[in-house]
Amino acid sequence: MKVRTNFLFAGVLVTTMTYTGATAVYADICTDAMKKVPSLSSLQGSKLTKQEDLILQLCNDGPAGRIVRGDRYERAADPKRAASEYRAALAEIARDVVPESHIRQGDKHLLAREFRKAIESYKQALKERPDWTEAYLKLADANMAAGNVDEAIKVLRKCIKIEKNDSIPHFKLAQAYGRSKRNKDAIAEYKIALQLAPDSVEANKELAMLYQKTGMLDEAAHFYQEALRLKQDDRYSRNALTTLYIKQKNYDALLALLKEEAKLFPDNPDTHYRLGLVLYFMKDFDAADDEYRTAVTLKPNHAKALYGLGKIALIKGDKAAATEFLLASQKADPTLLEAKQILNGLDEKDPFQPEPQKIKSYAKKKQKKSVKKTVSKKKKSVKKPVSKKKSATSIKKSASKKKKSAPSKTIVKKKTGTGAK
Repeated sequence: MKVRTNFLFAGVLVTTMTYTGATAVYADICTDAMKKVPSLSSLQGSKLTKQEDLILQLCNDGPAGRIVRGDRYERAADPKRAASEYRAALAEIARDVVPESHIRQGDKHLLAREFRKAIESYKQALKERPDWTEAYLKLADANMAAGNVDEAIKVLRKCIKIEKNDSIPHFKLAQAYGRSKRNKDAIAEYKIALQLAPDSVEANKELAMLYQKTGMLDEAAHFYQEALRLKQDDRYSRNALTTLYIKQKNYDALLALLKEEAKLFPDNPDTHYRLGLVLYFMKDFDAADDEYRTAVTLKPNHAKALYGLGKIALIKGDKAAATEFLLASQKADPTLLEAKQILNGLDEKDPFQPEPQKIKSYAKKKQKKSVKKTVSKKKKSVKKPVSKKKSATSIKKSASKKKKSAPSKTIVKKKTGTGAK
């Protein structure tokens, strides 16, 4: 009877732990087994045997299994062995309840931003149980919150030595390396974390952020894509990838991303506005107009979409529709100065475009000038006629030249004639 009291005390202790949130630190299956122990006292016959077999299967060597074996020894009238099992179970439970209380106290201090007290509480938990992974992780968190990054790195390295195949210590160590600007070490730890847990959205996203920070944009895009593959509605990854594609001028990928977003979130006006904006810059004005109109249908006072419709109306030459859209845009958001500037421009004359009459007169003047120029060129090209005075003078000159040359010939002839006589 005395031994049975020990069993009931163990059951009460387990029940208390369950309801107060002091979960034991065994493997998950042992935790589940411990939750089944209090119900054993209400069972009999085959139901009891079946439940006990399940507990032994889940946690044979833990406190839950010891309690079941102790109960069976008690029913078999073997009080010594029953007492031995009960005492061992109670010792294990007590061993874990003490560090658990330190953890809970540390959590309270951490929430109250009492970082030094939180660190001390977690250290006390580790003194009671030096191989407790959860305590190491919480101690690292407290050190990070307190700004003790180097200390957090040391704690996480110890944790990894105890539990190498857990992705969480590697993930937290990567964060700590990132805080200390040891980017190469951080990237290496993120990759290990992803090898152990490839479906981690946060690890993919944070690795992408780190690659983007270090200027490795292709790698950043890859891991943002992975994060979106795992969680399509991850708004941060989607916005970051959009910005990244714009920076890379990868407009085809950007367009595909935004079209996918429009299908995933058809009721989001901002999604249609962003798609319309990209289509506008790609000069697909009809498609951009459709997206802007969808955004306005979903949200009638979407100022930027209305502004976009106004610009497209101007491009198409519909000044009345442009004015209507721009006025609606300005009314929806008076701080949108672009709409106001265009509206002011519609009311003013463009100083770079002369009026139609001025264009005509300017053209006539230009035509007259060109005619004068061509006439003058023709005049220059035609040979000037020789004046009568000049021609007479030239005749006289030529005649005088002939007269001068003639006497010389007669002289020569006379001389020749005299000689003959």
